[in-house]
Amino acid sequence: MKKIATISIVVSFLIFGLNQGLAQSSAQEKKEEVKEKQINKAEDKHKDASDKAKMQKDKHKEKVYKENQGNAYGKDKGGLSGREFGQQRAEMAKIKLNETKFRISKAEEHIIRSRQQIGIARQVLEESRKKRTITDNEIKQREQRIIQAEQRLKELETALNLSGERLQKTEIELKKISINIE
Repeated sequence: MKKIATISIVVSFLIFGLNQGLAQSSAQEKKEEVKEKQINKAEDKHKDASDKAKMQKDKHKEKVYKENQGNAYGKDKGGLSGREFGQQRAEMAKIKLNETKFRISKAEEHIIRSRQQIGIARQVLEESRKKRTITDNEIKQREQRIIQAEQRLKELETALNLSGERLQKTEIELKKISINIE
């Protein structure tokens, strides 16, 4: 009986000892796995960063290459001589200039019509304010809409003025070129 008790105690120590040993080894394995994952993540981040840097460097090289290329007008003349090609380009520039003038004149007409409509809207608002046909809330809302329309109109005018200035510069340059050719 004593032998059985001692054997069972020894067996139980062995079993518990092995379990603890296995538990410790599995904990160590988990720690190692965590470390490996962290290392892998760090390597992935490093690879991603280096890939991004390479991509940015390639984009920069492409951009510089494109900037150095120019417009390449005249590279493919379509069977025309240099003089004919130049005359054709000048004619295209004149046509584009005329189209731009037309668009600017249409925009100016639009601005004039819009100013008239805003003026009419202000008059109607003042009349309805005097007659008390609409509420104060509606008056404020309409005033806000009129103010917004005026702001958009001012923005359109400034853009139109800039376009007009550019058009004038282009027209002057085109005249200088045509004088030099003749």
